[in-house]
Amino acid sequence: MQAGSAVRAPLDGVVHAIANNEAPLDYGPVVILRHEFPSVNGDVRNFFTLYGHLTLQTLSRLRVDQKIARGEKFAELGVTQENGGWTPHLHFQIICDLLDYGTDFPGVGRASERGVWTSLSPDPNLLLGIPAERFPAKETDASELWRRGGHCWEGA
Repeated sequence: MQAGSAVRAPLDGVVHAIANNEAPLDYGPVVILRHEFPSVNGDVRNFFTLYGHLTLQTLSRLRVDQKIARGEKFAELGVTQENGGWTPHLHFQIICDLLDYGTDFPGVGRASERGVWTSLSPDPNLLLGIPAERFPAKETDASELWRRGGHCWEGA
């Protein structure tokens, strides 16, 4: 998406945290919204959504505990020079438990830890609903080629 593109809340929420993570290739301006939902026993449970690579101006307009309505524009995508050094895009992440990381919650992890991180950050498309045809085709890995009989060294 282009820098300046609007970021809208997928659900009602409250601003939980804001920061400018200025280190190269970090989130740059980042916002975390807190969302509440009733549990089976009637208690209220929380989960979070993280938005990274925003504009600095976004941070100046928000405050902790500010209510954000579903569909409300609350941020814009930042330019490379302010968003952590990235081509403009939105880092969107669902987080079940912040584990005291706050705005430093990891956005990437080791493949060997995939199970742990996906239990804490489920598929964001649960909220976004992006059609499957918008995703790139999965690359075939070496083990799949082997299973199909595509031995690359045959005849070498």
